[in-house]
Amino acid sequence: MNDPIDFSGQVAIVTGAGGGIGRAVALELARRGARVVVNNRTRERAEAVAAEIRAAGGTALADGTTVGTGEAARAVVGLAERTFGSVEILVNNAAVSIPAPIAELTDAAVDDVLQTNVRGTLELLRAAWPGMAERRYGRILNMTSGAIWGRGGMSVYAASKGAVLALALDAGQEGRALGIHVNALFPSAFTRMTRSPSGEARARMERDFQPERVAPVAAYLVSREAAVSGMAFHAGGGLAGRIAFVGSRGHHHPALTAEAVRDHFEEIVDLTGAITIESASQAMTAYVLAVRADDR
Repeated sequence: MNDPIDFSGQVAIVTGAGGGIGRAVALELARRGARVVVNNRTRERAEAVAAEIRAAGGTALADGTTVGTGEAARAVVGLAERTFGSVEILVNNAAVSIPAPIAELTDAAVDDVLQTNVRGTLELLRAAWPGMAERRYGRILNMTSGAIWGRGGMSVYAASKGAVLALALDAGQEGRALGIHVNALFPSAFTRMTRSPSGEARARMERDFQPERVAPVAAYLVSREAAVSGMAFHAGGGLAGRIAFVGSRGHHHPALTAEAVRDHFEEIVDLTGAITIESASQAMTAYVLAVRADDR
């Protein structure tokens, strides 16, 4: 396939697009012909990116709505539909991170992170969904984070990004029959939100992990060519790949006891020959049956 990926005639909303990864994705989609609603809670940053797109010959509209409520989401989607007529693409990138030990988290910090990252993502998806379902076409990409695997001091941010991932996996299953594909992306890029390393590690991040190296993967995943839905991917530094959950082969006994779990724990945690878990049903009964069938 030699034809370039083209978004002409399509409308994209990119949240948190005032800088970093969001800006890079908005620029990439606009460069390929999409009309882009550049959303950022700091309107001046949204205006700057929209101006950058227009200066390059693209079409963009700045939006300073702070995401996090159903009303805000409907306002963003409504603006796009009134201005451009439809929404084919939604990139849920807006996020805030408030690193702190669990004992030092304030109610305000927890509310801000969950409101923006979880409610913001969910409500935008809900607001864009009916129009996409009516047209039998839509592409939604949720930006998640490697923080979900644990770094320490990032509990509420990690929890929020775990929710964003779960939303993409579930909505991705539901949307297939409607022509709406929803996926998640784990980006690796040096941005304002990056927990800044030092020395050689920082120099390498700045040199090799620019946000612009995430944007091509995001662009593909929201294109017509991307037939996948309900999957997770990673991108950064020129690398693109898939992220999946796996289950160990574990230890099976019809009358499993706590003592048996203790005595066979090394076998339980051993990932040799692990099985990739593709769906919720497989993660439950089907996974157990698959392991037992293989062991017969």
